[in-house]
Amino acid sequence: MKKSLLAVSVLGMAFAPLVQAAVKSVFLIHGAFADGFGWKPVAGILEHDGYTVYIVQEPETCFEADVAATRIVSERSGPCVLVGHSWGGI
Repeated sequence: MKKSLLAVSVLGMAFAPLVQAAVKSVFLIHGAFADGFGWKPVAGILEHDGYTVYIVQEPETCFEADVAATRIVSERSGPCVLVGHSWGGI
């Protein structure tokens, strides 16, 4: 429970400047050996706060395929904040 609250607090601080910048889309990319479902709790918080959330489901077959999957989603998102975890940050 405390880890969840800490994560929410850190995310709240990280996304606070977005309100001023008028960016209302957040783009979430999972790490290696995971999938997009891991972002579900974070996506719920952001959506509750009025953001449009895009979660990339990378195939993890090769770097090029992951980049292609990311580009497909990014073309729909418009101006956004990109958040990548682990492999998704590459």
